[in-house]
Amino acid sequence: MEEQIDRRLIKAIIREVADRKRYVVPFAAVLNRLKGMTANDGEAYELGVELYRALNEGAIKYAYLIGSKQSRVVVSPAELTSEQLFVLREVGRLYTTWCVGCLETHTEKTVDAVIDGLVSIFTRRENLVSTPALAVYVLAKNYGLRVAPTLFSKDHTYGYGSKYLKPVEAFEIEDAGEVMHWASDEPDKIELWDFR
Repeated sequence: MEEQIDRRLIKAIIREVADRKRYVVPFAAVLNRLKGMTANDGEAYELGVELYRALNEGAIKYAYLIGSKQSRVVVSPAELTSEQLFVLREVGRLYTTWCVGCLETHTEKTVDAVIDGLVSIFTRRENLVSTPALAVYVLAKNYGLRVAPTLFSKDHTYGYGSKYLKPVEAFEIEDAGEVMHWASDEPDKIELWDFR
């Protein structure tokens, strides 16, 4: 039987991915999102512990914890293999080469970009382009958040006449009356994230 996950954990991850427009986001930033979703610091602390435990134990499908001192949450539109997670965690070890609590450095941003690129490569499938939008869509669907409308267009031509399924990054995620809207006119660049 699958463990019940508090939807606030999923929504905090989704919102942070929306803000950063990447597969990889700082764990501390997701914790800050959780603080805004709770009534008091005690509840926020409990949810933070639950989030860390769930990510560390692999209880949240399509979301992973990478790094140690400068932990990151990585979302993926497909389950990653143990070999892929090993590669991401090895790259994530580079986060520990500078001080904890420092502002994002060039090196940290570079490591984020490398992990982001690796997730994109790992999750690219034949006739399907992988994007953070697809990862958010899959995460939301998996945890019972209502997602509408259709995510995919069936025919998109890239250079040299190759045809791929192209994610159309325009959909809404709804939970308990809260609507989160994700839209982009240019699917390769997520430009509008209107979370109401």
